[in-house]
Amino acid sequence: MEPRTHRRVGPVRWAALGLAVAVLARPLGPARPVWGQEFYPLTELERRIAIPRDRAPAPTGSDSAAHAATGETAPTDASPAQGTPALSAMPPLTVEAIAMAMAARGFATEPVAGADDQRVLLIRDPDHRVPADELKVLFFGCTDEGACTSAILWAWYRLAGRVSLGAINEWNMSRRYARAALDRDGDATLDLSLTSTGGAAEAMITGWVGLFLDQAAAFPEFVLPR
Repeated sequence: MEPRTHRRVGPVRWAALGLAVAVLARPLGPARPVWGQEFYPLTELERRIAIPRDRAPAPTGSDSAAHAATGETAPTDASPAQGTPALSAMPPLTVEAIAMAMAARGFATEPVAGADDQRVLLIRDPDHRVPADELKVLFFGCTDEGACTSAILWAWYRLAGRVSLGAINEWNMSRRYARAALDRDGDATLDLSLTSTGGAAEAMITGWVGLFLDQAAAFPEFVLPR
């Protein structure tokens, strides 16, 4: 039997093999940037506390000096933007504010006490522009000073037997803001809720009152059979 012979690997093959090993040993993804290099320029504050910029806390006290050294402005306590009134400066929601908005639309009002001394404002429509049998505003969460947390503008229509539940649903699906319903007797009601979180500016109250009165005027024609 002839002895086995081995082929010698030439220098070109060795060079190709070394290149293949180098390629396979190279990391698959890009190297992660190192903090402080050009990838993540850091402020002096971030270098000292060693956390990413997007999670760095706002500097306070002596930290302001660090920002001043780098030309950055140290953040201060949050304050309302210029021209925007603070929430505490907004007037509260009151019976008087609703009454004034109603008067601006030509409606007379009469404050009365409801059940459990709830504040109620009756709305009079001398020109019969809103074909409702009863209009009123119910107030909730009122203080002794007259500030209330919310209110409901409410209209009642004596339409028993003349309005279908389908017409009520169609109103609610096609109209925003004022919600319609049928009471136990089959009469129709319409209401719109207001909240005074943060206060109630005069323009806001006037706008909501006008919107409700316009929808209350259009409601019967919408739900009655044509």
